[in-house]
Amino acid sequence: MSPRAPLFDGSTPVVRQAEAMGFVGAQQMLEASPYALLIANEDGVIATANSNASRMFGLPQSALAGLSVDQLLPPRLRDAHQVYRRLYQERPRARAMQKYPYLWAVRAGGEEFCVQVQLTPITMAGSTWVVAAIRELEPVAE
Repeated sequence: MSPRAPLFDGSTPVVRQAEAMGFVGAQQMLEASPYALLIANEDGVIATANSNASRMFGLPQSALAGLSVDQLLPPRLRDAHQVYRRLYQERPRARAMQKYPYLWAVRAGGEEFCVQVQLTPITMAGSTWVVAAIRELEPVAE
């Protein structure tokens, strides 16, 4: 088994802020989840991810940290997602993202896949962060 890359490499300001707020200590909780987990700031920049997210998106955890969540969507959906993300920040609450029958994500190699996403806001040190729990789905034939 290869050693795991650290969740935080200190390479971006949001990662350094997350380290200072104690997300590093939450690594064991993130790793215990059967879901892919991302924690992002109010601007949609990922502060940390678990190894399931790394496997799902085909990127090392260190590459996910500092990346915009919008980059994990197919290019055709990114502009709309930025608008939805801003609206969510106005009234953050725990909820599933289910406006459409399928939500789409994209792996590092460009392969699109269906996902189910649950959003949960958390507040730490006066900042709102969003935990996204992501599960891959098999599309249903129509």
